[in-house]
Amino acid sequence: MKKPVIIGCAVLFGALLWASPKLHAQFPQPPSIGVEPPQPQFPPRDISAEVERMTKRYGLSDDKTKVVHAIVEEQARKAEDVAKDDSLSPEQKVPKMLAIKDEEVKRVADVLTPEQRKKYLADVRPAPPQPMSSPGDAPASSSPNKE
Repeated sequence: MKKPVIIGCAVLFGALLWASPKLHAQFPQPPSIGVEPPQPQFPPRDISAEVERMTKRYGLSDDKTKVVHAIVEEQARKAEDVAKDDSLSPEQKVPKMLAIKDEEVKRVADVLTPEQRKKYLADVRPAPPQPMSSPGDAPASSSPNKE
């Protein structure tokens, strides 16, 4: 009776040894304590492509294109510095990044003509969605039977 048990154990042990390298390849060890998991990396901004789209969309002159490019490049550097600052928590980074983007929008808008500015601001700050109204909520002034 001991012989089948010993053979069974030997087969099981052999199967474990055979599967072990395959399991390690499929399920690698978790990082040791104290090792930070890699942070997600966002693709870098393609500033030239952004400014090119803006140039076409808003009809920017060559001079304005250069100024807008310089503004966007400077603001992108500021945002990158905030993103890389390990002394800031994510909760601290978000308002700083939003402030940098707001500054970028204001500076670019200041360079544009009134017509360009209107179109640009509509693109970067779209109007909030309007609440839906039911058919009975129509204003009284829109009534077709005015008497």
